[in-house]
Amino acid sequence: MGNWVIWLDVNIPEIFQRVVYLKKETSSMVKVYHNNIEYNVTISNIREIIRPNFIYGDIVMAKNKVIGEIVDIIYHFKNNEPAFYILSNGRKLKTRYFSNELKLIKNTTNNLYDGT
Repeated sequence: MGNWVIWLDVNIPEIFQRVVYLKKETSSMVKVYHNNIEYNVTISNIREIIRPNFIYGDIVMAKNKVIGEIVDIIYHFKNNEPAFYILSNGRKLKTRYFSNELKLIKNTTNNLYDGT
């Protein structure tokens, strides 16, 4: 089973300050998943968090009635909570949403994030 973490290593800018799913492989190497993309990396600067309310691939409706798929999760340090970006009509929206602004329409069917 894996853990949800904030990736704080600037050496991998694609996932810097992103909420990622970490699966431990060995004492020093891990697999990290960000929106179904796998990175094989050494453990470095991470911060463990609880599982976000929504995960990559979930279909959600935003407070403004926009429906889309969770494609990016960042960590908002000031609010101390994840913020979500969605893909709607083929494009990633610029608006970030917090959990209280989203409603789950359909869970992801990707078992990558459930430890199986």
